[in-house]
Amino acid sequence: MNKLKYSFGFLLWLGFISYLSLTPSTPVSSPIPGLDKVVHFLFYLVLTWLLGKSISLEWEFKSYLFWVLLIAVPIGIGVTIEMIQASVPGRTREYMDIVFNVLGTVLGLTPFIKRVN
Repeated sequence: MNKLKYSFGFLLWLGFISYLSLTPSTPVSSPIPGLDKVVHFLFYLVLTWLLGKSISLEWEFKSYLFWVLLIAVPIGIGVTIEMIQASVPGRTREYMDIVFNVLGTVLGLTPFIKRVN
């Protein structure tokens, strides 16, 4: 049951990120400079944590495949979405968004790194 809960949460969160990232929009300036980078960071931190919780019920923390999936999937999703955004009206490709997606992913790994030690 827990695996299903976390897997569903991961897919739901991924859908939420995809919808917000790939829906055409008009450019909006944030009242707080850098707020969009904080949002990217938090979105990918949560995405990584949800993925980790769902696959940790299947694989051991010391498994090579666990770590490859936990690192590659969120980063791959973030890079893919950012590349697609270049063709979405009102969206642009920003490499700093990718950097903050990766930073969020790295911090999202920490609960699982602590479990290995």
